[in-house]
This record gives sequence, C-alpha cells and structure tokens, in this order.
Amino acid sequence: LATIMSVDTSRPIWPSCPNEGLDSGVNRPTGLPNGQPLKARLTGPALDTHGPYGCAGPAGMRYPTEPSVLFHSEFGCLSLPQFETLAPELNGSAGDYSIFSPAMVHRMSAGAELYSMLSTNFPSFDWKASTECAFRRAIYLSQINQAECLRYIVDGGRLSTTTRPDGYLFWQLNDIWQASSWGSLDYGGRWRVAHARSQHFLSPVYAACNVEEK
Repeated sequence: LATIMSVDTSRPIWPSCPNEGLDSGVNRPTGLPNGQPLKARLTGPALDTHGPYGCAGPAGMRYPTEPSVLFHSEFGCLSLPQFETLAPELNGSAGDYSIFSPAMVHRMSAGAELYSMLSTNFPSFDWKASTECAFRRAIYLSQINQAECLRYIVDGGRLSTTTRPDGYLFWQLNDIWQASSWGSLDYGGRWRVAHARSQHFLSPVYAACNVEEK
C-alpha cells in the first residue's frame, strides 16, 4: 500500500474488505493519502464486516448480535430461484424437483446446505418431496426465509442503541446460472421475494419493533 500511495495519491486507500481501517496515513473523511506513514487501527469500531450468512438455529430467527462496525458490507441467506427459472434445466419425471436431487446438488448450494437453513424455520415441511407442487412450495418458503433473514439482520442493527451501522450491503445481487444461491435476482432477472422486501427494510425511513426477553 505504501508503494501504491507513493505513485498515486488521487485514489482513496481501502486496505481490505472487511477491514479495521487506518489510524494514520490517510485523511479520514476521504481516505486519500496524506503523506504520513500508514498505521492500522486496532481499536474502535471496524470500518466494515462480513456475515452472518443465514438466520437459522435451535431458536429459529433471532436478531443477531451486531459487532461494533460502521458498514455491514456483506451478509446473506440462500434461497431457490423461481420455478420458471429452474424448470428449463430440470427433468421432473427424473425426480429433479427436489433440493436433494442430483441435478440440484450439482448446481451447488442445495441439498444439506440449503436444508440446514430451512428445516429449522419450517420443520413440518417435507423437504425431500419431489413433486412439482412440493418443489414450488419449497421455492416459495426458501424465498420467504431469505427475505426475512435479511430483514432480521438489518433490523438488528437499526434497532440497536449501541452498535448501529451506518449502512448495509447484502450478498448478493444476481446469478450466473439457474441455481440455489444468495442472489436476490434470478439468472435472467426475475425478482425473488428478498429483492422486493429489501426496498422496504433498507428504506431511509422505516418502522421496526423488537420484543425484549426478560
């Protein structure tokens, strides 16, 4: 970084992502080099952080404990794309309409990985069913789960009185093929539920509530 700064002082210095920031060597508001030696910041809130990836656990969805961070630069949750996005690549008569089918597992982020996130929050659903009706329902539940997970993570920070981040950027936007993923847009551009819901929970003015457990 010191070499880069000596050659080009016109661009902000961003050490890594995530990162703790710098105590000296840059102008804090702009990140532009100021000619002073670089010194990493080891105390105080991090500039940005990654995670969590999913909100499932023994207690189901809970507001996560927020780290002391200024920008929540990556977090997410898996979901399935729309049936119309997946169907051209699957063969229902061969049993492909299941998150555990070889075709879905081959496309990654399905099978046990997806099941571990969904089964806690929807324990009564038969995730191994392979009918078209069951698969469509699995898609719907996975997208509801993703949208609520992202909302819970954002709400957890916005409701905090001590560690409220200044911004959020969830992982990820879109896909490179038809598969279970962290995307909020399918391959081809179809919206998932999370993409629509994010316009609400990421809006500048937003009402949220929490119940404190005593």
